[in-house]
Amino acid sequence: SGKRPNYYRDVWVLGPSSTACPGAFPQGLISLVKKRWWGKKRIWLCSGGFRDTGGFHVDIRPSTNPDLVTDATDTKLPADRWDFCFADPPYSEAEARNLYDTDYPSPLGLIREVIRLLKPGGKLLFLHRLVPGHESKLPANMKLLAVVGVATIANWSNIRALTVLEKTQRLDGDWPPVTDDSEV
Repeated sequence: SGKRPNYYRDVWVLGPSSTACPGAFPQGLISLVKKRWWGKKRIWLCSGGFRDTGGFHVDIRPSTNPDLVTDATDTKLPADRWDFCFADPPYSEAEARNLYDTDYPSPLGLIREVIRLLKPGGKLLFLHRLVPGHESKLPANMKLLAVVGVATIANWSNIRALTVLEKTQRLDGDWPPVTDDSEV
């Protein structure tokens, strides 16, 4: 008899990726995202080899041919510009090193940068094994819209969470007040 959460919850079991690229999106993920949260001005952080013809791609690896080669936790791009941001970083230090030959980006630093980049009304889609804090731990200008488990038919052991947040307004100052990444 507890209160039901006031956000969308689901589990999407999708087809395996159609590419050999490690970490590539499962088949069907982008079409489901388009139906629910697509934006006109889209940015993809830690984009890897994925390409959205109408989007802007940021990755730290030049070999992925992004629009901008930089650390996604500090892009130096103008603030309050995008209405959709999909962040798909490596899910652990070992995966960052072994699959992508890069450092593990701070999930908290990545979320902080996305909040800065999004304009009010913009959506953050964060694909990771971590789910950014409960609603009470989110900054005052971010609303939790959804948490979706994402798995592939062939690999249930690698389930990820797609967390969707909406920036409700622009706030001055830093978030979060804590400095420990474990609080994500």
